[in-house]
Amino acid sequence: MAHFIPDSLPITETVDHIRVWRTLGYYARSLNHIAPPERGSEAASLFPATWEQQVNDDVALIFKDDLWLAQGLLSSGQQDALRRYLLECARSTAPQGVCQFDLTTANAVICNNDYERVYLLDLESANIAPVPYYQLGCIAAEKGPEAASTRAFFEG
Repeated sequence: MAHFIPDSLPITETVDHIRVWRTLGYYARSLNHIAPPERGSEAASLFPATWEQQVNDDVALIFKDDLWLAQGLLSSGQQDALRRYLLECARSTAPQGVCQFDLTTANAVICNNDYERVYLLDLESANIAPVPYYQLGCIAAEKGPEAASTRAFFEG
């Protein structure tokens, strides 16, 4: 349930997005340091799938109907190689932590125009993934690796 923050300001064009992205980067770093909960614990119910399960499920969905083959976008060999590569990513030995898939300024508010009081409101897309790689990849994929907002996020 969302909580009302008195005198809060949604992120708009009049706000310094770069400062907010830097703060979101700091928050992401903090989230990334949260270790995955022990399987079977109450906290584990917040993250129903392991990284390997998530990737395996995504790969099954991506390749379920051979759309890329049917549209001539990939050859059978290319599709098989891509599937193998993605499944290999599921077995990552990188440290794992909490990542937010849709970390964005749209999910933040500034309280009383104070950039020291930026609140992240939406964590329903949090998952357990290799850190910081997954988190950085989500932002770079959305904004572009050279975007000012991506650089600010990385600084945070």
